[in-house]
Amino acid sequence: MMMNLLNQPIEITGRMSEAAQLERRLEDGYARIDAARLKGEDTAAWEDFWLKLLQEYEAICNELGKAA
Repeated sequence: MMMNLLNQPIEITGRMSEAAQLERRLEDGYARIDAARLKGEDTAAWEDFWLKLLQEYEAICNELGKAA
């Protein structure tokens, strides 16, 4: 039990790092999708992948919110 309490801050820090990395990927992906769309390119596959990243980001944020 004591070990679990000691590991919790590391897990939260790791999840915060994952959330920050996903946020950067989401911002970059949005910009790339927008630029491709302006060129008339098909972005459907990129948008699907972007939405999966967004769901992952939201799940981590919800997890962190519950841990706070």
